[in-house]
Amino acid sequence: MSTSVHNPDQYMASLRQIIAQGRKRLGLLVGAGAPASIKAPGSSEPLIPAVARLTEIVLTALEGKYGTTLDAIRSDIPNANIEDVLSREGSLLGTF
Repeated sequence: MSTSVHNPDQYMASLRQIIAQGRKRLGLLVGAGAPASIKAPGSSEPLIPAVARLTEIVLTALEGKYGTTLDAIRSDIPNANIEDVLSREGSLLGTF
């Protein structure tokens, strides 16, 4: 039975060599939470909020003018986030 060992130093050395040569394309996958981890200058708030906080900000801003519409969408989709609200709104308008 063979065992496989992960050596991060070897992978980093290989990555440095690939980058230094400049011949191979390099792609980075950034997770969905990455923007929320960057803080705005002079603030403890994230530069780009996560979905839950973004939902709160947008729905609060729209509550005055579109409160009735938002209440109707919320009654159709309980615990809706901003993505759900926008998808529902798009389907009502026939744009999606």
